[in-house]
Order: sequence, then C-alpha cells, then structure tokens
Amino acid sequence: MSETELLVRRFIHALIDKNEANIRALCLDHHNLKALWTGDKKNQDQRDQAKRELSKLDIDWLEEGDSFRWSGKVFSVNENMITKRHQIARVKMIEYGFPIHLSKVGGVWYIQPLFIINVFQREIAADLKKDRRNYTVVIDGKEIPLNEDEEGIYKTADGKELKISMRKNLFQNYEDKEVILSYSRDLSLSKNREKNCSIYRFKSELSPSLMVQVYKAGSNINETRQYVVNSFIENYRAMEYTLEATPTRPAKAMRNKEIIEGLDLYTKRNDVVHLDRFFFWEEKGRVLGVILQLEISDSVAGADYFSHIMKEIELKPSSKQEN
Repeated sequence: MSETELLVRRFIHALIDKNEANIRALCLDHHNLKALWTGDKKNQDQRDQAKRELSKLDIDWLEEGDSFRWSGKVFSVNENMITKRHQIARVKMIEYGFPIHLSKVGGVWYIQPLFIINVFQREIAADLKKDRRNYTVVIDGKEIPLNEDEEGIYKTADGKELKISMRKNLFQNYEDKEVILSYSRDLSLSKNREKNCSIYRFKSELSPSLMVQVYKAGSNINETRQYVVNSFIENYRAMEYTLEATPTRPAKAMRNKEIIEGLDLYTKRNDVVHLDRFFFWEEKGRVLGVILQLEISDSVAGADYFSHIMKEIELKPSSKQEN
C-alpha cells in the first residue's frame, strides 16, 4: 500500500473514531481542526461496520481535467492541484465522499483539512439547529414548541395525553401587491426590485433555480425578452462557458391551457451541461417572465418546479387598472 493511500485510510479511520490525537497527527494545522472530532461519536458496532466498508473500497485519485462538486459548486482539477506535492483522493462512502486533499511537507504527506473542515462545520451547524424550535403550537393557552415532523405532547384536563406534530405543506404560498405564488416547499424564496420590474427568485439544494420577473405596465415584451436573453449569453461568454454558434433554440410551455413560446439556452462548463429556459408573455397589461436554470442532471426536479410555477402564478391588477 502506497504512503498516500495508507494516509487516506488512516485518516478516514480517525474520522470514524473521532480520534483527536490521530487527526492532529495526520493533518496540517488549522484553527478550526477541532470540527473534525466534535459531535456525537458512533457506537462501536457502527464504527466497526464503517471500517469494514472502507476496507472493501478502492481509493480513487483525481487527475487533471477531472471535476468534483463541493459546497454546491463544480470545480475542475487543474495542474496546480495535482503535482508531486499535491494529490486529491475520493472514497466512495456516502458519509466520507468529500474530496480529500493531500500535501507533501518536509518530505512527509499530510491531509490538507480545509475542505473537510468546511463540510464538518456545516454538519455541526445543522445539528445545533435541531435543538431549536421554529414553531409554537398553542392549544387552549398552552404553548408547545415544535419543529417540523417533531412530536410533542398535550395533556388534557382529565390527564389524557394527545400527540401533537407539525409538517410543512407540499407547496408554499406567497402573496404581495403584485402576485400570488405557489411553489414547492423544496425552494426558498427571495424578492428584490429593480428599476422597471420586481424579481422573485426561487433556489433549491439541487441545481435548479427559478426567477419570476414582473415588469411595469408599458414594458415592451420583445425588447424585454431580447435584453434578458442577451444578458445571460454575455455573462456566460465572460465566464468562458461553451456556447453553440446559434445559442438559443425555440421552446414551448403550457400556461392556463395556452402555449407560451420561449427560448432554451444550452451551455457547458467543466463537462457539465447547463440549460436556461426563458418564457415571457403579456397578461393584464404587463409583461411576465419565468426563467428556469439547471444542470441537465437535475432536469426532472427542474421540470416539476417550473410547471407548477407556470400553472399557479397569478398576476394582480396594476394600481392604474384598479383606479
């Protein structure tokens, strides 16, 4: 077994055991290194099972030109990452599948822990949130703090215990002075205003994201669509995405049993194919735009989010029309 492979296997063993001494010995120093041994430790049977699984797996070594996903982004392995003094390993274990960077210092190989510390810090933050309560259910004046899918107990006057729980609806509802929206609970919503439109952004843990644009009365649909699509194309070219000679293709979508004409834009970067879909139409004297962005690998989820938004978005009359 090579020195680097032995180092990776010993390091995963140390993570499984949350062994502070071994982790310190195998890693380069970092001010947040303690994140690697913080938290609940697996019981002995769980640790033994994880080590047996590791013993049956090969260690994958990334090469120049390969890519890996980390913190929601795709990184391409370049010549500076893979050298005589730097290597990146991957272990095909769900819990320990993050990229493991190795650096040679003073003739000895060590784990470079920065990437891994970031992963563990996010897990620690998620565990801390489990102890918080986002909701309070009030029954007959009694407050019961609860999180989603957590079970609480309410005692009636006669001593009977009733189980109380909460769950998030499959779809969330939003309403302001301009729109009424329904969207998947897997999405988070934010809103901002620009000079001539309101923009509603929907993001998910996967790659799909959506943007709903509501323009002021009097906006020209053709000029608006051309400006938005051209802006996306210019940004992708500036970021050195690969685009086809004719970047956009005609597309269609359904909206209230009517066909909406749109455009699809395919781009590629780091061997990952991206799709942007643009649909603009006029309704109640205003221009609406819905833009879907995703990686092709997440197209099923993206299609579900998109079709629901297209079906459920409702535009309120503008103040001019109301007056």
